[in-house]
Amino acid sequence: MVTIYDIARKAGVSPATVSKALNGRQDVNDVTRAHVIASATELGYVPNAHARGLKMKKSWLVGVAYSDGGVSMPLDHPLFLPLLDSFKRIMEAEGYELLFFSDTSSLIGNNMVAHCFSRQVDGVLLVKLLDIEQNALRTAAQDIPMVSCNLLIDGIPAVITDNFRAAYQAVEYLYSLGHRRIAHVAGPLDSLAVAGPERLAGYRAALADLHLESDASDFVESKGWAPDDGAEAFLQLLDRKDRLFTAVFFASDAMMMGAMPVMERLGLSCPDDLSLIGFDGAQWTEYVGGGYTTFRQQAELLGVSCARSLLRQLDGDEVEPIVRIPAELVARHSCCQIIV
Repeated sequence: MVTIYDIARKAGVSPATVSKALNGRQDVNDVTRAHVIASATELGYVPNAHARGLKMKKSWLVGVAYSDGGVSMPLDHPLFLPLLDSFKRIMEAEGYELLFFSDTSSLIGNNMVAHCFSRQVDGVLLVKLLDIEQNALRTAAQDIPMVSCNLLIDGIPAVITDNFRAAYQAVEYLYSLGHRRIAHVAGPLDSLAVAGPERLAGYRAALADLHLESDASDFVESKGWAPDDGAEAFLQLLDRKDRLFTAVFFASDAMMMGAMPVMERLGLSCPDDLSLIGFDGAQWTEYVGGGYTTFRQQAELLGVSCARSLLRQLDGDEVEPIVRIPAELVARHSCCQIIV
């Protein structure tokens, strides 16, 4: 079996440098790392991950926990893939490998916490979970460092889009265009995900601060985040009496997309009859109908912040309980100026 000492002799460096280079440590320059890896490859070196874990009392594995069941936000959501990519890139640079945990796995049962312990992961990123899992995860977090993204679970550090501020800005932006009755299609309010409640709170706070008329008929909660959910909620808004709103703020771009065929079927146009603004920065919003206004979540920065929080915990350092990342307003054709 080829050892790091064999590689060190061939590469002309110390065994310590070989270890750092092969483990992805940042205190080895790229030229040296490439030389060490080339020497190891030429010798046929195969890393012994089990021995490495025993020596350092680490598995060098990080779990990514994701619930499939009962949730209407798939992995092709514009937030998730860039987030996971940036998280993966940083964790792998520090020598960690990622394991994907789903609560619908048929291999080791549907208990997310059991997944974490059975695979002996060093840390966990919580991406999307069901409410029923939070108590078990809160207990597990006492033994396994964790960080959650866009979820709030007591005792687990979180990285979250600043939903409140973005929703507040959405109302401010529409107000600047002359709109004085602004409706809102909110996301689900009874889940671990904070997006629905925080965006609703920001919307209501802006209405109050701008002294805008607020009516119960200007708000509806969607059952989920998908286009069909948005279409159903939008129809509820349109069916209410004394419909005076001139703009609608949707808690997600997917829900706003669901409203588009409803408007077409009813002979309504955007933005002439109604201005629409969404949230998430979905790719389609840039290209459909001259462009739809949205708030783009900084998915890559969310992933980077999650990785940094988890790495600090793995080093035994204290971290901020909640880190909030601003969303970016992208103004397009779907919102128009009106005469007050």
